[in-house]
Amino acid sequence: MNERRLELAMRRGWLQSEIDLQRRRIAAQAQPLAQTLGKVDGLADRVRRLREHPGLIGAAVAALVILRPRRLWRWGKRGLALWTLGRSLRGRLADFLARS
Repeated sequence: MNERRLELAMRRGWLQSEIDLQRRRIAAQAQPLAQTLGKVDGLADRVRRLREHPGLIGAAVAALVILRPRRLWRWGKRGLALWTLGRSLRGRLADFLARS
């Protein structure tokens, strides 16, 4: 009986060391993803802040209209393209997550 317990204890120790090694490998491999997700979180925070303070957007648009109407048109087209791209990516991400 003691021999069996010793064998199980050794097996458990080996398994725990394997688990620790695998966790370290996963953490090392996930590091670039963590950095990217950190940047995305920062961008999401900025967008959330702008949504909470729409007056800032209004002031920026008013300043552009007053200063350079052409620039407003150019940035408006860029903004529309980014908005369209964002909606498309959001839909694709939702489909991808639904499949996973």
